[in-house]
Amino acid sequence: MSNENKQYRVFVVGFSLIVVVILAFLLKPLFSNWKNREKNLAEQKVNEEILKAPSITADELFQKIQDKSKIFLVDISASDDFKRGHIALAKNMPAENLNKDFFRESGVDAAADIFIVNQGGDLAALAQTTNRVVADGFANAKYLRGGIADWREQGYPLVSAGGSEEDNAKVKKITIDEIKKDAGTNPLSLQFLDVRDKNSYAAEHIVGAINVPLGEIEAEKNNIPALKKVIVYGSNDDESFQAAVALFDLNFFNIYQMQGSIEDWKAAEGNTASGDQ
Repeated sequence: MSNENKQYRVFVVGFSLIVVVILAFLLKPLFSNWKNREKNLAEQKVNEEILKAPSITADELFQKIQDKSKIFLVDISASDDFKRGHIALAKNMPAENLNKDFFRESGVDAAADIFIVNQGGDLAALAQTTNRVVADGFANAKYLRGGIADWREQGYPLVSAGGSEEDNAKVKKITIDEIKKDAGTNPLSLQFLDVRDKNSYAAEHIVGAINVPLGEIEAEKNNIPALKKVIVYGSNDDESFQAAVALFDLNFFNIYQMQGSIEDWKAAEGNTASGDQ
């Protein structure tokens, strides 16, 4: 009786395995078709997002900038990519933060021309972001076709935050002794530019310096005299270097980074003031 039970169990297990194999063989095409259908639907949805999203070419955007059209640029690139090169006046913000609150806090109304920029990859995600902004009520939102990669390839200008060998070549340095010598011969040709925050400037600054904080240089570039020899200083060398690089990228070619701090200036018997003097 025991042998018969064993044989019966072996028969059942074997028969079950055969059934499983047959079912797997028969169902495989159905499963494969289902997977392909899901993949096709996903691809179709992506294509629909891309086709629906409004866009602008690098040439068209550059012309708008040249015409001084009122636009709002937002770059959704990673922070490091943004620092390596971005379009002047662009705000750096992750795509997921582009909502009504962000645009309202930035002073952007629903009818504004908004241009969304990335590095040039992941078109599907960029298109989806653009469509979401449009759906939020900003009907004139568009994405930049080809992103920063295409913008750079076209030879259009970018503003860098410094850090590369190319950026090092943009900055001319000047010592405090050289500044004093220039001031002694032609003081009206010099302009000190203090790129520290407004509170630091108000507490103490070099006499005659104007204050444009580092983060406001792109927006306030018209307040910086282009025809003078501009001497940049900040809280530290990194801050003044970044400012000098940004100004070079903004077409200021008579910019010099002061070697030394305001304390070094005072140690060399340079005059300082406080407040708005």
